Amino acid sequence: MREDAWLPWRTVPQAPAAEPSLGVFETVLVAGGRPLEWARHAERLGGSCRALYGVAPPGDLGVRVARLAAGAGGRARLRVLARPPAQGGLTVELELTALPPPAGEPPRLAPVGVPRGFGAHKLVDRAWLERIEAASAPGARALLVDPAGAVLETTRANVFALAGGVLLTPPLDGSILPGVTRAVLLEAARALGVPAREAPVALATLRAADAVLLTGSLRLVEARMLAGGKDAAALVAALCAALDPEPPAPGGPGAENG
Repeated sequence: MREDAWLPWRTVPQAPAAEPSLGVFETVLVAGGRPLEWARHAERLGGSCRALYGVAPPGDLGVRVARLAAGAGGRARLRVLARPPAQGGLTVELELTALPPPAGEPPRLAPVGVPRGFGAHKLVDRAWLERIEAASAPGARALLVDPAGAVLETTRANVFALAGGVLLTPPLDGSILPGVTRAVLLEAARALGVPAREAPVALATLRAADAVLLTGSLRLVEARMLAGGKDAAALVAALCAALDPEPPAPGGPGAENG
């Protein structure tokens, strides 16, 4: 991977202390009036609600999501926010907004040493991550790295390395978000015959990779920084096309982990 894609290392000594009572949320890409991969999002949201609050989302949530998505024009962002009220049960709010076009230039990566990952739940309280983002250079993506030097994720995306024709991504060990697009990309890679492994990825491995892919629910494959040759470029193009055969034209801001 090109060295100009990297920014200097820095360390964040404070451990994350997010407040689960503020709620959990899902960010869903709507295209053609459909909430893409809603079943996976619903499964993750339900798992978080049961684990954190001891209750499941309401049974009509899927119908509400489909009804709202059907009225969207073009690509849109659907945010599903679940909050635990004081008297039990869940309050679920839906918000649909237009999706700006993606940024034209891939971001640089800024490695940040952290005591541990943010965890497996998509919490509303992102204050710790937002402080990390605020301290990053404009246009950079903060890359969280654990004390052992293993890559975790960025503050808004799961991370993949393409090295020697093998797709690598950190494992789901409770320290990172089990991204919906992460799961879809792993399935797409295996369907294309690309070896895909979920295993610890050292920062040095990422820096030497032929390509780095950042995945999220809105941009799908959000960025790709290539250092490899034509074979690596062709493989990345095939993976991107498998996820998004008709990507929008670039020109807007970044996206959100999913």
